Amino acid sequence: ADRFWILRTGNVNLDIHVPGRRPAVVETLGPGRMLGWSWLCPPHRWHLGAEAISPVRAWEFDAAEVLALCERDHELDHALLTY
Repeated sequence: ADRFWILRTGNVNLDIHVPGRRPAVVETLGPGRMLGWSWLCPPHRWHLGAEAISPVRAWEFDAAEVLALCERDHELDHALLTY
């Protein structure tokens, strides 16, 4: 996991793979929500799948760049972690 998104418009289902079954939806995200938290926690691997259920527009962020910014700006780090 090396990036994340903040949804501007649309909705995304987060799902988990269940062997022998269809993916199980665990949450639906909408505008203003962050998608892709796995970049924050080692081992930085995606744990959930994501599927747009309507047209989506989002801002994409490079995780390494954001982590570097957070190391220099502790207020940004705090704001991001309490988002």
